[in-house]
Amino acid sequence: MTVHNLSPFGEKLLKLLRENGGLARFAICDILGAPRTTVYDNLLYLLRCGLVQRNRLFPKKRKKGRPIIMWCPVDKIPQTKLFDIDAMMVIK
Repeated sequence: MTVHNLSPFGEKLLKLLRENGGLARFAICDILGAPRTTVYDNLLYLLRCGLVQRNRLFPKKRKKGRPIIMWCPVDKIPQTKLFDIDAMMVIK
């Protein structure tokens, strides 16, 4: 078993992803109240450690634009590449 030297924020982020089965970066920033760069840097570290995977998802309602990047723990990869964008919104 490989031991990863995660920061407290990295552990919190991985726990959040495991509890939710994956989230987009904007949702992670809203939930944790952290800056986008902090979240992204930690996501990249988790990606390099092999703990998360980055998936491109294409919203059903939108025909153009960039796909939404979904960050998922490796043990909970989504089965579909299409999703409902309204389900991704975080309500405060």
